Amino acid sequence: MSAAVLEAPASIAGGSDFTLEVYSKPSCVQCGATHRKAKKEGIVFVDARLHEDDQLNQDAVRELGITLGVASAPLCIVRAADGTIVEAWGGFNPGNMERWADRLPMTPEAAAKKAAEIAAACEELKAS
Repeated sequence: MSAAVLEAPASIAGGSDFTLEVYSKPSCVQCGATHRKAKKEGIVFVDARLHEDDQLNQDAVRELGITLGVASAPLCIVRAADGTIVEAWGGFNPGNMERWADRLPMTPEAAAKKAAEIAAACEELKAS
């Protein structure tokens, strides 16, 4: 798909073994909510925006969605480093995003926040 736009530098992946792809349509409320949730969680994701006039891209994603059993936008796909699809879902699903958040590439801000949380937890353990 040539419509993909990387939301953050790929080098931020920091050794993550998974990637999140979000195939979305313009003016889709659930697609917008998915983008906002990913950004709030600090998840780096590939955003493939499907434009109404790009029928070839839409048909390919629709067929992929049907194969995966997903019928609503956005089509969210978690892939392993080898390209294998690990999980897929359709629509806005904050629970799935939260469940995957720690295993997906993070923005520098999210990674720093996570490191601070881990450091604080270690200090609490040492103190007790």
